[in-house]
Amino acid sequence: MQKIALAPSFIDTRGTITDLLNDVPIASVGIVTSHTGAVRGNKYQRSADKYIYVIKGRVEWVSRRHGDDGAKTTVFSTGDFFLVPAMMEHAMRFLEDTDLLELTTKSRARNDYEDDTVRLETPLIAEVS
Repeated sequence: MQKIALAPSFIDTRGTITDLLNDVPIASVGIVTSHTGAVRGNKYQRSADKYIYVIKGRVEWVSRRHGDDGAKTTVFSTGDFFLVPAMMEHAMRFLEDTDLLELTTKSRARNDYEDDTVRLETPLIAEVS
């Protein structure tokens, strides 16, 4: 998983424009809202990459390359932008109410996205009941 550094590409007296992506084919754009304590993920995509921008909030992100031992934990917060490449197992716990912008290289229409998704038998983050 790779955090992407953002910098304004244009600044004037009106404000700034920051490009998130250029020259990347995106097939789906969505907003994910999650409440404090919620757990999502515990999966990976075989071929889809996803780019995530934290609109607001904080999320604990646990990931590892499929087939590897040991996972890495990172906390992302408002304004962070990162890439989750294909074959990267991932799970997240939301540390506060959070809104994410998710851009994926595979469409979520039809079953394209779900057909590309593999659910983990052993979760990276267990849900609290």
